[in-house]
Order: sequence, then structure tokens, then C-alpha cells
Amino acid sequence: MDAKDYIVNEVLRDARRFMVPIYQRQYQWGKKRLEPLWDDIVAKAEEALNGEGRFMHYMGALILAPTGDANKFAITPSIQVVDGQQRLTTFMLFLAAIRDKAQELGIPDVESVVREYLFNATKSQDTDTNARFKLTPTPSDRKLFWGIIDKGRAGAKDIAPNAYYLNGSLKKGSAPAALFAFEYFLERIALYARTGASDESLVEEADGEAATPGDRIGALINALLSRMKLVVIELGEADDAQVIFETLNSQAEPLLAMDLVRNNIFHRAERQGASVETLHAELWQPFETPFWKEPAPRARPVRPRIEHFLSHALTAQTGAATSMRELYAEYRAFARPKGRERFDSVASELAALTQFVPVYRALEGQEAMTLPSGGWVQN
Repeated sequence: MDAKDYIVNEVLRDARRFMVPIYQRQYQWGKKRLEPLWDDIVAKAEEALNGEGRFMHYMGALILAPTGDANKFAITPSIQVVDGQQRLTTFMLFLAAIRDKAQELGIPDVESVVREYLFNATKSQDTDTNARFKLTPTPSDRKLFWGIIDKGRAGAKDIAPNAYYLNGSLKKGSAPAALFAFEYFLERIALYARTGASDESLVEEADGEAATPGDRIGALINALLSRMKLVVIELGEADDAQVIFETLNSQAEPLLAMDLVRNNIFHRAERQGASVETLHAELWQPFETPFWKEPAPRARPVRPRIEHFLSHALTAQTGAATSMRELYAEYRAFARPKGRERFDSVASELAALTQFVPVYRALEGQEAMTLPSGGWVQN
């Protein structure tokens, strides 16, 4: 394991693919997380405009793990993002937004500057056409994220037309998180470039004549790329990425037990050489809909449906009550009783879990009642 701090410019400039493992969560940053980042960027942009600033601003950690193709000839190398993918995704959405806004304002050269932080110059032996993208998010986020990175708002509207009203404004309450973040930055960048204010409430106090829009756009780019740092932890071949992920996130409130279950399952699938893309598409995809993230009605404690589903599925499998407070530990004890593997493959493990989806949805009034194929499974 090797830990060093790098400015964001150094992290994103290298020609490599940042691969978010399939078992990671979808992009989730909303206004609550975006506002502090935007305020930090503006503060550093003001320092840049005034020729000030002795200290770098630390943006947290980025944990990376080798993928095994770093030394392959004529192929764009890739590296796995164990932790920090939300932050990394947000940086790129910001850069895409500032590129688009600069084009709209007629500010030259910004696109060429930003491009090297969003795209790789692909190599002769790259067989994946998406190797040109610096970041490969989880499957649920890829199409929209790549559309934004590739073509900005036009790309977003092509992929998610229903996220916009007929007048072109975003349906903020229901828009995918990546699209909300992109539009959030477009709006804030436009205001700051025009007035020098970080939000509408500060417009009257801002000195709109102190700098040109071009100066402010340049200062924003400088702020993120040259005045902010990440602690980059690169794992070695012998380091267990899953253990490190769980340790770092063991006290993180946003992580659900089912997030940890998913991470654990797909991490083991990768180690077994299974096709994680296929397993995700065929067996996990049902859990990616908003239905599972909503609080379960009439259930206590108040938790997302997916948490109660996991509890019920474990009880159905074991015949024993489960603790909602220790749900992830309960699942690990179920999947590996007394340290041995209960299932011969991850596919079998996922099938044993997802067989109860139709029953749970029927109990929630979502579909007609059907028993799992083969009846109730007791292992």
C-alpha cells in the first residue's frame, strides 16, 4: 500500500481508465454534498483571481487497486476505484459543465484544456471503444454519465429526455443524481461567470466588474485542478480491497447493509472469475429501481425497502429472526456459516436471494403473488 497526496490535475491527467467496480453504489451526490464542494471551489477561485493562497485544500482520499493490465503494451491502462468514486465522478461532471458553459459564453480554449482530464488518447490495441473515457462508472450510471461527458446537455437530453420539462428545465425532484449535479454546476458556473457571486443570495454583494467571465471561468478551472489535493492510496497486489472498503465505510451512515452485501458478493464474484457484468444484469438489476430505495411502508424501523427485503429473505432461508441493526453481519454469517461457503458459486448465492423478489413485491402490492420456483429454499 502506498499513500501520497496529489493535486487533482496530477490525478486526472494521466492516461488511464478509472474503473468503478460493479459492486459499488450508483452516483448519489445531491445538493447537500454539492454545495460545500462548490463553495470550496469558488473560495479557491477567488484566491486565484486575487493572486492569493498559500495552502492547498484537501478533498479527501481516493483508494485505487491494480487491475492486472497496467503493463500491457499499447493498451490504455486501467485502475480500480475502491473508494472515492463519488468525488471523482463529481469532479468530472464539474469539468464537463464548465466546458459547456465556456462554449456557450464564447470563451476560447477551455474545451481543449478540459478535454485531457475527461478523455484518454486511446492506444492501438484498445478493443473497447469506451477506453477513451477517463472514468467508467457502475453499469447503471454509464450511459448517462458518458453522454454528459461526450456531448454535455445535448447528450443528457438524448439519453434522459424525460428528465426535462418541455421548456428545457430539469425536473430536479426526479432527475438522476449525475444529471442533477451536472445541471447544478451549469447553473452556478453561469451565475459566477456573470456576476462573481457563488449563489443568487450574494449577487447584490458581488462586484460584477472586478473580473471578466473568461477570467472567472479560468479561475474555477485553476481552483479545482491546481489548488485542491487528494490523498491517493494505491493498493498492492496483496492488499484485500474489500476488507479495506468495509473498514473505511463501517461507520458511514449513507451505506446501507445491502450496499455492503452487494460489494461483498461482486467482489467475490470477481475473485472467482465470474462475469460480474452478466451477474449484475441478470440477477442484481431488479434492485436498482427507486422502489427499493423508498422507505418500507408500515415497517419498523423506518428503513428502505431493500433492507427489510434482505431481513425477510434471510429469515425465509434460515428460519431465524434477523437483527436490522446487524443486518450485514447476519448476511455474512448466512453466506459463510462457520467459515465455510454455503453456495458453490456467486450465481447460486444471488439466485437464492433474488428468488424472493416477486413475493416481496406482491406483499407490497406491486404484482400478483407467486412462489419462488421450486418453493421455499432452506439451506
